[in-house]
Amino acid sequence: MEGWNKAQHSEIFNARLYAFWGSFTEALRTGRPQNEAKSGGSPFAAIYSTPEKLESFLGGMTGISLGAAMAIAEKFPWKNRRSFADIGAAQGAVPVQLALQHPHLQGIGYDLALVQPVFDKYVHANGVADRVRFQAGDFFKDPLPRAEVLIMGRILHDWNLEQKRALLAKAYAALPPDSALIVHEAIIDDDRRENAFGLLMGLNMLIETAEGFDYTGRDCRAGCTRPAFTKPGSSISSARIPWPSESSEDLRASEPRRRRGWDADCSVPPHKSRIVPPGFCSRATTISRVSR
Repeated sequence: MEGWNKAQHSEIFNARLYAFWGSFTEALRTGRPQNEAKSGGSPFAAIYSTPEKLESFLGGMTGISLGAAMAIAEKFPWKNRRSFADIGAAQGAVPVQLALQHPHLQGIGYDLALVQPVFDKYVHANGVADRVRFQAGDFFKDPLPRAEVLIMGRILHDWNLEQKRALLAKAYAALPPDSALIVHEAIIDDDRRENAFGLLMGLNMLIETAEGFDYTGRDCRAGCTRPAFTKPGSSISSARIPWPSESSEDLRASEPRRRRGWDADCSVPPHKSRIVPPGFCSRATTISRVSR
């Protein structure tokens, strides 16, 4: 299946998550993480403890993100853009796909310094090191890179609402005029009935984080993006990334019902934002583009 690296994706589930999900009932009863934090440790310290563990985890992130990376490269209008920065780039799946499909782009992968050897190895292996570089930083403590397009993939769901808003505010501050932020996650459908993968990912955040949570498209528009991206001159639009097993006929057949639900629930003033319905369903990811 193009864009879907099953072996890499399985690394996260087999090597890390399987044992923690064995305590799922306890997580539901207590509302507390079931990973290293359960015994006073840090999950991130465990992931970063050895180069081998880190590379395995980052490879797993590539496996779970590669399909979205390819779709972002295909669907977003990159023709008139020249630069991008992927915040929390991990191994570099998104920067590499953008560089491979759009030779005019220059990109940055932004992540903690320990990630750089894994990132550089992946970028060199894909032959795009002349246009994609690494920038070390902590996205809570350090300024974000400046680029025409910023990307946050599977980053926001790790954190609570205030932290989500803080990261989006930093993105807004870093973006120049006529720029964009792309957010891609396993975003849950607004009725919380269809995107089973998104709902399961939300439960995984319960297992893995103290306060992180996955969210619906409505949550993102009405909560996370305020106040920064609801200022005059901003606009929000969404596009659905179907997984390869879903046909275009299925998407077109389901669109009218979802369009009504999306418009009825829209809480952002129409003169400040432009909403394009994404058509959520199971196994789908959403791109949310917010332009200044």
